Amino acid sequence: MYVDSHCHLIHNRFQNIGGAEQVISNAHNAGIDAMLTVCCDIHDEFPRVLELARSYDNLWCTIVTHPHDASLP
Repeated sequence: MYVDSHCHLIHNRFQNIGGAEQVISNAHNAGIDAMLTVCCDIHDEFPRVLELARSYDNLWCTIVTHPHDASLP
């Protein structure tokens, strides 16, 4: 089983090639069995990422904070 463990499926760069659905289809055709798409902004991205993940049995999502966006104590 091949898993893409870090992808950003809602990134704007994918809009000109058919969006996340086309990227998922291309990955599947290339032998990728599952994907983990990453959400970097809980307020702006998470609803779209979660909806996408719920639409596919082999797609999961996660929320992350990149170190350069994290506040220091």
